[in-house]
Amino acid sequence: MSHVEKVLINPKTKEAYGVLFSKQDKKYAVFASKEVILSAGAIQSPQILMLSGVGPKEHLQEMGVEVIHDLPGVGRNLQDHIASGGGSYTITNPVSNESLSIIVPKVMQVNSIRNFAFNQRGPLYAMPACEIMAFINTKYQDPAEDRPDVQLFAASFADSSDGGLFGKRASGISDDYYAEVYEQILFKDAFMILPLLLRPKSRGRILLRDKNPQTPPLIFPNYFAHPRDLEIMVGFVCSFRKKPKKLFHLSF
Repeated sequence: MSHVEKVLINPKTKEAYGVLFSKQDKKYAVFASKEVILSAGAIQSPQILMLSGVGPKEHLQEMGVEVIHDLPGVGRNLQDHIASGGGSYTITNPVSNESLSIIVPKVMQVNSIRNFAFNQRGPLYAMPACEIMAFINTKYQDPAEDRPDVQLFAASFADSSDGGLFGKRASGISDDYYAEVYEQILFKDAFMILPLLLRPKSRGRILLRDKNPQTPPLIFPNYFAHPRDLEIMVGFVCSFRKKPKKLFHLSF
């Protein structure tokens, strides 16, 4: 695996002419014949730019990075889709232990592994993170616009399905909270629905921690800094968690 450290930029012409990267504790430089394309995602792209001397002048000087181009917008306007977990719904599974609902102790068995390895069948062969998606307009979204503001993810498992092995850690849930919320439904057939905010108004930023390319940057997501984001999520989650007359119907 190679780790990009910086884009090589001519300080006089301000043209990118190559990339400096490291691999197995050795540094290498590659040079471009036409152009350099930076595509390292919402976190690493601004980090690499700032390490390369492109970014807010005061911050780069504070980090000890030579300023090639003062560009205050680098690292700003960070946006992220915020999701609300915990939406677990227990069901009566009318099919079998290997369909409709995934429960870890039932899935992680010899027969399931054998089916997966030799027959390309069984629950391990088809364990998607999300089977159903829906796009919803809340009351805050103009119905005349074809731009839903909430997305729903539905999965054939829940945070209670694995007894806390994976979902609890991924969601950052404490042991005490997990036990209080899920202890009564551990390893029971359940599905999960997570609402996700599609068009957040809150904006965060990325800053360098230091000028070492191996050091992760500082991430300030600034979630819910804009009150409308919180209003949408709280209002939708509260209304969604009320017992519906009939949310949808499954037939077999």
